[in-house]
Amino acid sequence: MDFYVIPPLSALQLMEQGDRYFCLSQLYLRDENYRAYFKQKVAEGAWVTLDNGAGDHETVTREQVLEIARDLQPSELIPLDILFNSKETIDNLEWTIEQMKNDMFLKHIEILACPQGESLSEWLNTYQYMLNNANVDTIGMSKLAIPYAMSKVRGGDANIARDRNAMYTLLKDRGLLGKPLHFLGAGEPWEFEMYRGDLLVRSTDSCFSIWGGMNGERFDNPDYKRIPTPKDYFYRVIDPMSMSHIISNIEHMRKVTK
Repeated sequence: MDFYVIPPLSALQLMEQGDRYFCLSQLYLRDENYRAYFKQKVAEGAWVTLDNGAGDHETVTREQVLEIARDLQPSELIPLDILFNSKETIDNLEWTIEQMKNDMFLKHIEILACPQGESLSEWLNTYQYMLNNANVDTIGMSKLAIPYAMSKVRGGDANIARDRNAMYTLLKDRGLLGKPLHFLGAGEPWEFEMYRGDLLVRSTDSCFSIWGGMNGERFDNPDYKRIPTPKDYFYRVIDPMSMSHIISNIEHMRKVTK
């Protein structure tokens, strides 16, 4: 299982500690250095995922996702998903597929689609639609959508690990693990122990290894407590004194995901 490291803008070099690179559309539009960094990674042949910002409650439009993709040429993109809204998410996915299929600058880019739904049954129906859609390469397991579908937790950082473990078990028991999965965001590091060895669990991304370290939290501490990520996380500056905690957390994630 691969791990993406997502740092503040002032420490983009920490992405090198991960296996892949996660590009946030809203930051790509706003920050020149961020754009240059990701263009360089694409030029180097790195795997770059283009995200739409939904997980950060700062989405761009579906048109902007494709405009950025044409400019950046990422390995894969996440079509605009609308939190808890299955119909709009599927509509955006179908629109994106239609736009990409005959566009010479887009048709080679893979699609990572993220299910949404107002209920567990609606989320599962959306998931199965994506599972059966030949244009979808990878399915996203959202830290927001799954706790809502499973426990009606709306927003925040509650129940991420517990509910995604439960959803993974449900999908496995029903024989619905048929495409690579990417776990969008993270709750607690112990979540990923359940998925170890499953080749369909492809990857996860999060800033929690860095944000926890910035707040003196270490994953190897039995009293570790997840600190919700602030809205201005990407504009925070890392205190050099916290780097040992950050590196320790990244190393811990490597242990639980490999």
